[in-house]
Amino acid sequence: MAPPPTDEEFAKGQIQEVLKAFCAAFEALDPAAVKVVWPKADLGALQLQLKQYKSAECKFAEPKFDSLDAKGGKAKLEADLKRGYVFAGTSKTENYEQIATMTLSRPEPRGRWTIDAPTFKPKPPK
Repeated sequence: MAPPPTDEEFAKGQIQEVLKAFCAAFEALDPAAVKVVWPKADLGALQLQLKQYKSAECKFAEPKFDSLDAKGGKAKLEADLKRGYVFAGTSKTENYEQIATMTLSRPEPRGRWTIDAPTFKPKPPK
Protein backbone atom coordinates (compact mmCIF):
# COMPACT_ATOMS: atom_id res chain seq x y z
CA MET A 1 0.00 0.00 0.00
CA ALA A 2 1.37 3.40 -0.98
CA PRO A 3 1.93 6.00 1.72
CA PRO A 4 -0.45 8.97 1.75
CA PRO A 5 0.70 11.94 -0.34
CA THR A 6 2.76 14.63 1.32
CA ASP A 7 1.19 18.07 1.71
CA GLU A 8 3.23 19.25 -1.29
CA GLU A 9 2.22 16.29 -3.47
CA PHE A 10 -1.43 16.77 -2.53
CA ALA A 11 -1.23 20.52 -3.26
CA LYS A 12 0.43 19.96 -6.64
CA GLY A 13 -2.30 17.50 -7.60
CA GLN A 14 -5.01 19.94 -6.58
CA ILE A 15 -3.33 22.77 -8.50
CA GLN A 16 -3.17 20.54 -11.61
CA GLU A 17 -6.94 20.12 -11.26
CA VAL A 18 -7.36 23.93 -11.14
CA LEU A 19 -5.38 24.26 -14.38
CA LYS A 20 -7.54 21.57 -16.00
CA ALA A 21 -10.71 23.33 -14.79
CA PHE A 22 -9.40 26.66 -16.15
CA CYS A 23 -8.95 25.09 -19.59
CA ALA A 24 -12.26 23.24 -19.43
CA ALA A 25 -14.03 26.53 -18.66
CA PHE A 26 -12.40 28.27 -21.63
CA GLU A 27 -13.15 25.32 -23.91
CA ALA A 28 -16.80 25.45 -22.77
CA LEU A 29 -16.78 29.22 -23.46
CA ASP A 30 -18.23 29.58 -19.96
CA PRO A 31 -17.17 32.81 -18.19
CA ALA A 32 -18.92 31.78 -14.95
CA ALA A 33 -16.86 28.57 -14.84
CA VAL A 34 -13.66 30.59 -15.41
CA LYS A 35 -14.70 32.79 -12.47
CA VAL A 36 -14.95 29.70 -10.20
CA VAL A 37 -11.23 28.94 -10.60
CA TRP A 38 -10.18 32.60 -11.06
CA PRO A 39 -12.48 34.55 -8.71
CA LYS A 40 -10.78 37.92 -9.34
CA ALA A 41 -11.36 37.71 -13.11
CA ASP A 42 -13.47 40.45 -14.66
CA LEU A 43 -16.70 38.62 -15.53
CA GLY A 44 -17.84 41.30 -17.98
CA ALA A 45 -14.55 41.17 -19.87
CA LEU A 46 -14.67 37.37 -19.96
CA GLN A 47 -18.23 37.45 -21.31
CA LEU A 48 -17.21 39.86 -24.09
CA GLN A 49 -14.11 37.82 -24.92
CA LEU A 50 -15.73 34.39 -24.97
CA LYS A 51 -18.95 35.27 -26.79
CA GLN A 52 -16.99 36.08 -29.95
CA TYR A 53 -15.84 32.47 -30.30
CA LYS A 54 -17.53 29.38 -31.69
CA SER A 55 -15.03 27.00 -30.07
CA ALA A 56 -11.82 26.98 -28.08
CA GLU A 57 -8.93 24.71 -27.18
CA CYS A 58 -6.71 25.06 -24.12
CA LYS A 59 -3.84 22.96 -22.76
CA PHE A 60 -1.24 23.54 -20.06
CA ALA A 61 2.15 21.84 -20.08
CA GLU A 62 3.51 20.49 -16.80
CA PRO A 63 3.86 23.48 -14.46
CA LYS A 64 7.16 24.48 -12.87
CA PHE A 65 6.66 25.64 -9.30
CA ASP A 66 8.66 28.75 -8.38
CA SER A 67 7.33 28.45 -4.85
CA LEU A 68 4.86 26.25 -3.01
CA ASP A 69 3.76 26.69 0.60
CA ALA A 70 1.35 23.78 0.87
CA LYS A 71 0.58 24.40 4.55
CA GLY A 72 0.19 28.17 4.12
CA GLY A 73 -1.88 27.85 0.94
CA LYS A 74 0.29 29.90 -1.44
CA ALA A 75 1.86 28.89 -4.74
CA LYS A 76 3.53 30.49 -7.71
CA LEU A 77 4.07 28.61 -10.94
CA GLU A 78 4.95 28.97 -14.57
CA ALA A 79 3.65 26.77 -17.37
CA ASP A 80 3.49 26.79 -21.13
CA LEU A 81 -0.07 27.27 -22.36
CA LYS A 82 -1.53 26.62 -25.80
CA ARG A 83 -4.87 28.19 -26.65
CA GLY A 84 -6.78 28.29 -29.89
CA TYR A 85 -10.06 29.92 -30.82
CA VAL A 86 -12.45 29.70 -33.77
CA PHE A 87 -14.50 32.86 -34.22
CA ALA A 88 -18.29 32.58 -34.32
CA GLY A 89 -19.80 32.97 -37.77
CA THR A 90 -16.44 32.53 -39.55
CA SER A 91 -13.67 30.03 -40.00
CA LYS A 92 -11.09 32.52 -38.70
CA THR A 93 -8.85 31.05 -36.02
CA GLU A 94 -6.38 32.45 -33.52
CA ASN A 95 -3.73 30.30 -31.88
CA TYR A 96 -1.54 31.32 -29.00
CA GLU A 97 1.51 29.77 -27.41
CA GLN A 98 2.01 31.54 -24.12
CA ILE A 99 3.89 31.36 -20.87
CA ALA A 100 1.45 31.56 -17.98
CA THR A 101 2.76 32.80 -14.65
CA MET A 102 0.25 32.38 -11.84
CA THR A 103 -0.10 32.89 -8.15
CA LEU A 104 -2.64 30.65 -6.47
CA SER A 105 -4.00 30.39 -2.96
CA ARG A 106 -6.47 28.47 -0.88
CA PRO A 107 -8.21 29.80 2.22
CA GLU A 108 -8.02 26.69 4.41
CA PRO A 109 -5.82 23.60 4.67
CA ARG A 110 -6.66 21.06 2.00
CA GLY A 111 -9.26 23.51 0.68
CA ARG A 112 -9.89 24.43 -2.94
CA TRP A 113 -7.06 26.28 -4.69
CA THR A 114 -7.93 29.26 -6.88
CA ILE A 115 -5.97 31.44 -9.28
CA ASP A 116 -5.24 34.88 -7.82
CA ALA A 117 -3.13 36.65 -10.41
CA PRO A 118 -2.31 35.14 -13.80
CA THR A 119 -0.18 36.79 -16.45
CA PHE A 120 0.13 35.52 -19.98
CA LYS A 121 2.97 36.47 -22.28
CA PRO A 122 3.79 35.18 -25.75
CA LYS A 123 6.17 32.27 -25.80
CA PRO A 124 9.38 33.33 -27.53
CA PRO A 125 10.14 31.63 -30.84
CA LYS A 126 12.58 28.73 -30.69
